[in-house]
Amino acid sequence: MILAAADSGQYGEPPGELLELALDCVRHKTMPRAGGIWEQPAGLMEKLRILHNVHDSYYDMVNTNMDQQKWTEAYPGKFSIVARVGRMRSELEDG
Repeated sequence: MILAAADSGQYGEPPGELLELALDCVRHKTMPRAGGIWEQPAGLMEKLRILHNVHDSYYDMVNTNMDQQKWTEAYPGKFSIVARVGRMRSELEDG
């Protein structure tokens, strides 16, 4: 799911069901299910937040008009996410 979220942000690949739900929640400023945050299924909000952050980081990296070094300095949190996902991808490829 995380790598698919990165590919969606970076290459425009289809978002997948959970990322699409996360993007819809952000777009419509609503929870995925009826009720407040405490009434959501256990772990769902964390999964949505992670996928959205990965997608958002890769999307911004590709679509911000900055060179890589300036982007890295301007957005250290997003760079950290991209770096962690890159290590995850490398470990899976080497695995």
